[in-house]
Amino acid sequence: MKRDREREFFNAVCSLSKQHPLVIVIDNLNSLEDEIEKWICNTLLAQIEQIPNLAIIIAGHRMPKPSHLWEECCQRATLEPIANVDVWVDWVGKHGLSLTREQVEPLVFYLKGQPKQMAESLLAFAKEKALGAQR
Repeated sequence: MKRDREREFFNAVCSLSKQHPLVIVIDNLNSLEDEIEKWICNTLLAQIEQIPNLAIIIAGHRMPKPSHLWEECCQRATLEPIANVDVWVDWVGKHGLSLTREQVEPLVFYLKGQPKQMAESLLAFAKEKALGAQR
């Protein structure tokens, strides 16, 4: 049964990738169950070279162990913290959030520019600020 579902999944991905480029994004590999992580590392990643127009992006603090099955067609990128306050002020503006530089700067310092935490915190802060203004 499991093999049939895998075959159906890969047939569908292969068929779709022939029509359009595909990107599969897996966020927080480190928080997945062991069985899912093993399937991703041993089955999914082993197929990427055989499927045209497919890219898989895996994000997380822990990355899959290198494997001869897929390491040749892999690129690794490390996202570094963004400590530049002006970058985050620009990000706030592009997302239509009404936060000032003075409001953004302490968050950059406190969160050390970690992109995920910065984005989540800035969005939550702007939402809370907007709710407070309505009261």
